[in-house]
Amino acid sequence: MSTPSPAAHIAVLSDVRALAWVLSEGRMAFNVRQKRALASLDLGSPLFLYVTSRCFRGLPFGGKSGLIAEVGVTSPVIRLDKPIAFAGNSFGMGCSVEIRQLLPPSQMVNLGPLVPELDAFHGAWHLRLRAGFVPLNEHDYQVLDKRISREVTSLQGAVDAYMALAEQREERQLPVTRP
Repeated sequence: MSTPSPAAHIAVLSDVRALAWVLSEGRMAFNVRQKRALASLDLGSPLFLYVTSRCFRGLPFGGKSGLIAEVGVTSPVIRLDKPIAFAGNSFGMGCSVEIRQLLPPSQMVNLGPLVPELDAFHGAWHLRLRAGFVPLNEHDYQVLDKRISREVTSLQGAVDAYMALAEQREERQLPVTRP
């Protein structure tokens, strides 16, 4: 009997500073309200990072949304001693992650055309993403992994591009966006 693969999910990010934190710290933070859903994350669980159109508001790539990365969970999800805050929201649960694949902003994968192939989305798929954390079955994982793998380029180049966008947000002191 084979061991089932760890559960895959989509994690939604709406602020470039939060994305920069994930990439620089190798950690993910989640809202405590997601505690029940987070219980399905195990060591090795893949997370696809999806950025909303708000993530880059007022910056290059503003208004675009899509899948940008696959990361793997490398520690148990725990309650944080001190919650992390981004865009006026508090995130009290967290875990460590490793970047497996990262696309530069110019190559983010538009999720819309893939929705008909995915079991996780029915009807108003944008509303499903508002939960911030969407579970995927093995079929959906394979579809997204295959699609993101086609675009992968230099990991460091992609990290640098997102860090530059986060720095631009700070330099311009652009207003904080809310999910």
